[in-house]
Amino acid sequence: MGGTVSAQTLISVKGKVVDKSDGNGIPAVTIMASTTTRAIGMTRDDGSFTVSVPDNATLTFKYLNYKNVTVKLNGKNDLKVVMAEDRTSLEDIVVVGYAQKTKETVMGR
Repeated sequence: MGGTVSAQTLISVKGKVVDKSDGNGIPAVTIMASTTTRAIGMTRDDGSFTVSVPDNATLTFKYLNYKNVTVKLNGKNDLKVVMAEDRTSLEDIVVVGYAQKTKETVMGR
């Protein structure tokens, strides 16, 4: 009943997420890692970030109205992530308002 347990080596990864059009840092970008289904971090007001992840992780950066960016670390621990606007994503947004209406008013008879 012998098994091999391999510990993953965690590394500290730092960097900055910037807008492709003007080079400014993007705040509140969600950072996901391939090793988890939850967000592992978020960028600061100036777009900078620091996260601890396994050295072989892949990071995905997500922000509303921008195209997701995926980066395989492969030993890198200092990143500059450039995000471009996704002009088509606004077409996918649904705005929901709250008001009292009867079913007949909304759906018809």
